[in-house]
Amino acid sequence: MHSPGIYRWPAALLCWMLKAVDVHSHLQMGDPGKTSEKKHPLRVLVVSELYYPEDAATAFFITKIAEGLARQFQVHVYCAQPTYHQRHLRCAWKETRNGVQITRCFSTRFDRRRVSLRAINIWSLCASVFVNLMRDTTDADLLVVGTNPPVLPAVCWLVSLLKWARLILRIEDLYPQVLAAAGIVSSASTPYRLLEWLNAQVLARASTVVVLGRDMKARLLADYKAVFADNHKIAVIPNWGEDELLDLPPGKQEALNGLNFSDHFVILFAGNLGRVQDLETIVASAEMLKHDSAVRFLVVGSGFKRAWLEREVAARSLPNITLLGQFPRTEQAKFLAVCDVGLVSLIPSMSGISVPSRSYNLLAAGKPVIALVEADSEIGRLIAEHKVGWRVNPGSASELSAIIATLSRQPDLVAEYGRNARRVVQTEYSFSKVLQMYTALVDSYQQRA
Repeated sequence: MHSPGIYRWPAALLCWMLKAVDVHSHLQMGDPGKTSEKKHPLRVLVVSELYYPEDAATAFFITKIAEGLARQFQVHVYCAQPTYHQRHLRCAWKETRNGVQITRCFSTRFDRRRVSLRAINIWSLCASVFVNLMRDTTDADLLVVGTNPPVLPAVCWLVSLLKWARLILRIEDLYPQVLAAAGIVSSASTPYRLLEWLNAQVLARASTVVVLGRDMKARLLADYKAVFADNHKIAVIPNWGEDELLDLPPGKQEALNGLNFSDHFVILFAGNLGRVQDLETIVASAEMLKHDSAVRFLVVGSGFKRAWLEREVAARSLPNITLLGQFPRTEQAKFLAVCDVGLVSLIPSMSGISVPSRSYNLLAAGKPVIALVEADSEIGRLIAEHKVGWRVNPGSASELSAIIATLSRQPDLVAEYGRNARRVVQTEYSFSKVLQMYTALVDSYQQRA
């Protein structure tokens, strides 16, 4: 992702930071080892950079999982102060929310849009998390960590080795493969090989590796054959569609933010406009359809490709693309309600590396999806198995344009696939079902203890 030089801190500064963090955590956070009585004595220590009140996808999912597990287990979260959408907030260093004890670890809070400053934020958080975990973790604890940022699992790996704690790794994106797919680093480069080696150590140490899709499991087995001689340590536990969206009335609303969409067939792309989203194909398709007055593309969100997208819309004179900014997660029903079909997209070669979580909320809202993904990807398989949308090969703008033009004239088919979409979330991808899977996984460790 970044050059190795960015991460080389002077030893004196790192030592000073570790001491400062240790003193700060004792003064500000009290004794996190004290926990309220729960049904099970097992302590689950969840480590994540982002957590409530952040509402980005990573924070949302890990917050819901932690709070769900807290109904039966002692759950303690170690996270940073808000550094993303809610970075203007300053939260308590230690608090309990919905049964979860939260310890917010010291870290710098520089502008994350600059690579070098983002690196400092990450490394300061890693140092702080390491100190706090080394102080609090016992060999009876269960560490749970995700892959964003990709160096945080290495901290938990080291703690689990030193403290003999068990470790669950939840893979949100597969590193370093996602960096190569996005063109950030070469798979032959030293940073890539170093991160790949480190990832192999974490995977080997983890008692369970949770992946978000079947394609991720297949990719792990292919890329790390020596680590996964026993593939039973890999658990496929998907993300889910939010319950509130299941109550969204069928059909669509006509207006959003003063814009009227009543006379248009609306294609929605919402969420992170990042490096691995295939926005290039969407823009090319919109240009092919620019003279079709019935079709309108609605893009909601922000990210790395936002500025590029704005330039392309202006340069190509695309009146059929409407750009809106980021909405709070609590207001996503507003833009979901005005669309007919949702779009999800990944650049080529992303199968097994990432699963676009936005797919499940589109389905929960009763919106079928058009997915620019590979056939063997999790979302590609979901579409084929349940008839909840249509799959297009990444990069195929003409195929995407043809499908959109056809669907704009077949409202009954769109409505039928929308009903299928909501039904599959209710039966297969609800939060209650996913939580049962996490609860059973953690409970299996309780039984072994």
